[in-house]
Amino acid sequence: MSKKRRTPSATPEEADEGAQEEVKVEDHPVEAAAELERHMADISHEAEADPEGDDWIDLDAEDVDDPPTVSEFVLDIFEYLKVIEQMALPDPNHTENHKDLAWKMRGILTDWLIQVHMRFRLLPETLLLAVNIIDRFLSARVVSLAKLQPVGITCMFLAEKVEEIVAPSASNFLYCADSSYSETEILQAEKYS
Repeated sequence: MSKKRRTPSATPEEADEGAQEEVKVEDHPVEAAAELERHMADISHEAEADPEGDDWIDLDAEDVDDPPTVSEFVLDIFEYLKVIEQMALPDPNHTENHKDLAWKMRGILTDWLIQVHMRFRLLPETLLLAVNIIDRFLSARVVSLAKLQPVGITCMFLAEKVEEIVAPSASNFLYCADSSYSETEILQAEKYS
């Protein structure tokens, strides 16, 4: 049984050019760094186009006759997305509003949620969404230290409902919390948030 020799898809000239480029970068790292700095300087001097002005290229102009692209609503859609994005961002200084809480406590709660997340083998998106919900909730409401873990459980419960196909029940999360709370407390907290 004979093996066929695999040949590169590039032409010999292209392969030689690619090899020469590699040698140039490897042999002259100072020049490569200088070229990168020049490129970064060029980018930093470019002014950002004003979306309200006429200095930008309308990328949707050729889609005017295509109804599924809804190109006439592009500006409205992006304005709406900017508003929604600002609403979804938590206050970065939300612990200043809480007398009982400190950043360290949020870290402890997050570490515990990571353990719960790993125990149930949930998706990474579930954990990220749960932490985002916690931060948004703590930005909007003042929470005592005694209620911080139920907030974490409830936020993980909400996040897994959004992200997971097969989701653990509230009683499963309470088992991880050593059954310190009742299932009705978690369901009431879910309604509250």
